[in-house]
Amino acid sequence: MADNTKALIDLSKAITLNPSDSELYSARAAVYMNLDLPSKAIGDYTQVILLEPSNFEAFFQRGKLNRSITDLDMAIQLNPNCASAYLARANV
Repeated sequence: MADNTKALIDLSKAITLNPSDSELYSARAAVYMNLDLPSKAIGDYTQVILLEPSNFEAFFQRGKLNRSITDLDMAIQLNPNCASAYLARANV
């Protein structure tokens, strides 16, 4: 937990310094998921999508967290060969 907390602090500082870097938001979303803070992860995945509208991983992860058919449809459109996306959509 301490490593996740430190990572969260570091990533938040990095985002402050470079708010247009979608990779930073993706990394912080993963930390939020490790800390069981899904609403914060969803917010960061949303920011990734705003910065990079073709980001499969952001649509896929946000779709799983939100149980959103729309996001999972977009993930499948972006990567039609990802079996996990079809499985996630089937489970919504």
